[in-house]
Amino acid sequence: MEKTLELCCELIRRPSLTPRDAGCQALMMERLRRLGFTCTEQPCGEVSNFWAERGADGPILVFAGHTDVVPAGPANTGLGPSAPRSAQKLLTSPQGRSVQVKPSLRRRSIISV
Repeated sequence: MEKTLELCCELIRRPSLTPRDAGCQALMMERLRRLGFTCTEQPCGEVSNFWAERGADGPILVFAGHTDVVPAGPANTGLGPSAPRSAQKLLTSPQGRSVQVKPSLRRRSIISV
């Protein structure tokens, strides 16, 4: 779980305002490639997307997500809008935005990329 938390914090620290993702997509593709995935970039206008596959047999499992954020407003914390922190088992930013995984996924083993 520690590697997953570190990756999550690394992604939160990046000022990924659409259409500039601050390298979030490249970081995710790098991590997935190390796990044996084949990644294919799929640009859509100014926004970058990718599809990652591993193996050809068995059922297909798709995770969909995004790495962009809502532009930050003023913050009084001095930490900056993209500084992650942990509070009450939630990973949040000083702006109060939370990072969550749906409960059904939390109950399953999720790989650390």
